[in-house]
Amino acid sequence: MNILRAIALLAASASIATAQPIAGLWDGTVMVNGVALPFRVQFSGAGAASKAWFFNGDERIISTSADFAPAAVNAHFDQYNSRLELTLKNGALEGAYTRD
Repeated sequence: MNILRAIALLAASASIATAQPIAGLWDGTVMVNGVALPFRVQFSGAGAASKAWFFNGDERIISTSADFAPAAVNAHFDQYNSRLELTLKNGALEGAYTRD
């Protein structure tokens, strides 16, 4: 199993004052073999319509499913056999991107 740790995803334009504090565009850093790589991720929707996506240049890689709690994200990217699990702490998202 290859695990990429998502560390200190800092809010770029997400509003913590909204009912859905995770919704919005976030700048992040993922550690890969000891190297910090920047990336952007966005979250939107609610319930069954929740989505997360990564950016690869102009391409959006959209989750196949997602679930947002007031302070957590659980998004699946079946096309990569992976998932993103994050928790909101002090205005930053922390967690892991796991590929099985």
